[in-house]
Amino acid sequence: MRMLTSLGLGSGVEKAGAGVRRWHFCDQQGNLLSETDLEALWDGTGPCIGIERPELQRALLAGLVDVRCRLGTSVTTLVQDDAHVRVGFSDGSTGRYDLVVGADGMKSTVRDLILGTGSPSELGAMTWRSISQMRSIPGPAAIQFYLGDCSLFGFMPIGRGRTYGFNYVVTERFRDPLEGRLERLRHSCIISVRACKSISARSSVTIRSSARQ
Repeated sequence: MRMLTSLGLGSGVEKAGAGVRRWHFCDQQGNLLSETDLEALWDGTGPCIGIERPELQRALLAGLVDVRCRLGTSVTTLVQDDAHVRVGFSDGSTGRYDLVVGADGMKSTVRDLILGTGSPSELGAMTWRSISQMRSIPGPAAIQFYLGDCSLFGFMPIGRGRTYGFNYVVTERFRDPLEGRLERLRHSCIISVRACKSISARSSVTIRSSARQ
């Protein structure tokens, strides 16, 4: 956020997301074990903001002036000389740039083109992620972690009355079919019965992705 603010984009990102002021670590029953004041911890670096990726993209695009932005186009080749990088794109076009930044995820094409291909390493754990329309979870200005036996469940506000949830479980990797996934997710979450009932009553959860390393 400090860098975004220096570029004049910080306020737009803050408006599009939700400020997060504390970390809460809780046990299986929801009892608070410890908390961290993020405003004190990161004083001088800017606020912690929870935000959905499309909203972040829109906030960043608002700061572009006379810059061509293309979606649905990927990098296919990179050739560097002493002064520039020549980039080839999937639509057949090319361009010369001073700097190429690869921020294209775990299966990064940019990384593979520079360093060579390599498969991600298995970590012996899986994560389920969700976004729900849920406004009134306890502590809306906090990231909440519910800690269990070899697992945790977390909540984070991301703006517009929506909440990001994530369930991390230490287990061997397997494919998780879409049918019945939400019910299996509820059973695998080691959180309080009260919190589970609250989620079921007040939110409609949409699973955005399946297992990740």
